[in-house]
Amino acid sequence: MKSVVLKQKKPFLAKLLGVFFLGLTVYYLINQNAPIAQLLFMPILGFVLLGYSVTFEISSTSTSKRQLRLYGFVVWSSELKYVRPEYVSVFSLRSGVQSDWGPVAAIGRRTSANEFVVRFFSGNSHFTVMRTSNQGLARAEGRELADMFSVELLDKS
Repeated sequence: MKSVVLKQKKPFLAKLLGVFFLGLTVYYLINQNAPIAQLLFMPILGFVLLGYSVTFEISSTSTSKRQLRLYGFVVWSSELKYVRPEYVSVFSLRSGVQSDWGPVAAIGRRTSANEFVVRFFSGNSHFTVMRTSNQGLARAEGRELADMFSVELLDKS
């Protein structure tokens, strides 16, 4: 049984909050002015935010899984539902997000990012398997998935 594990991109806000909670804990430890509950809760929350990841374990023969991992160890797993692909596509995507906070919000603009997406296509439906800013990684994972399912790879990146 061959399977491919694809790690999903973690939101920037999760990383930022994790660092913030750990930094705040260090500040409270230095100044010695925090309740014990905060000194216990904030570092735990910071480590969880920095250490979690969501992965898709896609298998061609058995059921595929969506997994929540904490520092590489599977904490929770559920069945991943998708339609078997007719073809796999890798393409570049310029995604934009309305800026509700930060320095860009004062200007009233949208932030955009260039990403590469790997998707399964079956008829008119699609399933996004992976988003990354690394073009080589997207191509390699797309090729591996296309070979695993014995389908065509459309590389438009």
